[in-house]
Amino acid sequence: MIEGRGLSYAYGTTTVVRDVDVRAETGRVLGLLGPNGSGKTTVVRMLTGIVAPDAGEVLLDGRPLGSFTPRALARQVAVVLQEASGDLPMTVADMVMLGRAPHQSTFSRNSAEDHRIAAAALRRVGARHLADRIFVRLSGGEKQRVMIARALAQQPTHLVLDEPTNHLDIRFQHELLSVIRGLGITTVIVLHDLNLAARYCDDVLVLQEGNVVAHGPCADVLTSELLEGVYGVGVERLETSRGIQFLFHPLDAASPPARESALATVPTGGGHERPAEHR
Repeated sequence: MIEGRGLSYAYGTTTVVRDVDVRAETGRVLGLLGPNGSGKTTVVRMLTGIVAPDAGEVLLDGRPLGSFTPRALARQVAVVLQEASGDLPMTVADMVMLGRAPHQSTFSRNSAEDHRIAAAALRRVGARHLADRIFVRLSGGEKQRVMIARALAQQPTHLVLDEPTNHLDIRFQHELLSVIRGLGITTVIVLHDLNLAARYCDDVLVLQEGNVVAHGPCADVLTSELLEGVYGVGVERLETSRGIQFLFHPLDAASPPARESALATVPTGGGHERPAEHR
């Protein structure tokens, strides 16, 4: 389980995350949703220890994140950020092999088992044929698959991904999210596509302007009314044989501004409501 309690963070004098409670249950996939600038990536960076919160704390299976050594934390949590890693002329195979580093001693060499695990990770993301290519020469979508393969090679108990479907075509979006869901490990994933979130996430946390708007099971949280208020677009929710699907359309110009009504009150981690702060 990954849990953040009362997380707040500011860049300079601008607060971008306010008193956020987030909980990714063991073995479940939690989607972080919200418009651009809502604080999703900042929450991810706090949950993984990349930045320390200005207020609040992060717990990993009930233990403070700061109590882990970097190596011990890397054995538990794999992270895939939006930006591709490194400019060195490294092969894809070598890049994925970096995922084995937390499980090796300082001067040990890659074992046959390490090579087997790395190759299996590349196969799972449909990138085994890229093994001998130079990583920096790959397309954006290919790089994304390789970075996810590196995370899988790490064999973590927790996985955190910031927009992993970025640059991927529709086939690989679904294939990769299916793989991630099939891992059965605690996962936090930032997504922009609400249909992908509804299909592959168990729970969602919806952010708007740094505040938590809703947190809970997808079927309960992802209502047309909530999404219209958060995203400022018309939303039609359909129940299909394969789950929830959404259709989007511009809001009627005569309708009241949904964004303002959605931010009239924002639930806080303490279970009460307060007026939303506007920037």
